Amino acid sequence: MSRAVDSIRTRLYALLAGTYTSGGRFVSNAVTFTEAKPVSSSASPEWQDVAVDRVFDVVWPDQGDESDVPQNTFQGPHILTIRGVLRVQYALARPGAFEPPPQSAGGSLGVVEAATKRALADAEQLRWILSHTPVWSGVAISCTVGRAQAAQGDALRVLCSIPLTWLASVSASSAPGWS
Repeated sequence: MSRAVDSIRTRLYALLAGTYTSGGRFVSNAVTFTEAKPVSSSASPEWQDVAVDRVFDVVWPDQGDESDVPQNTFQGPHILTIRGVLRVQYALARPGAFEPPPQSAGGSLGVVEAATKRALADAEQLRWILSHTPVWSGVAISCTVGRAQAAQGDALRVLCSIPLTWLASVSASSAPGWS
C-alpha cells in the first residue's frame, strides 16, 4: 500500500472509530464504527454468523494521476487521486419464530426498510464529516463523497457502499516506498 493510501486509511479509520476529533467534525462516541476482521472461512473463530451494525471495511480500487498535463518528474509536489469504497454492514432485525422470514413471499419487508434507513442516515452523517476539508489536514487535500447505495447483502444484513475520492499531494523527489 502506498504511503498516501496508508495515511488516508489511518485517518479514515480513526474518524470512523471516533478517535480523531480534530477538524471540527467527527463521529460521536455514541455512534462509532468497527473495523471488519478478515476471515478466511466459516471455520474461523472470528467468523460471524450474526450480523452486527456498523462493521466496515474499505476497498481501494485505484489511484493515479488524472491531470491532462504531463507532470515533470523533477518538480513537485504532484496531485494523486486515490479512490476507495467504504462498505458498512447493518444487521437485519430478525423476525420472531412465528413470523415469516423477510425473503419469503409475503414476508415482513419492514426489517429491510429499517436497516436501509439506518444505513442511509449514517451515510448522510458520514458525507457531512468526510467532505469537510479540515478533517484531512496533513493527509489529503480533499475528500469527495459519492452516492451511497444500500442493498440487502444476504438474509442477515444490509450493505451500504459509499464511494470516496481523495486528492493527495505527493512528493516528486522522494520514493513512494514499498510494503
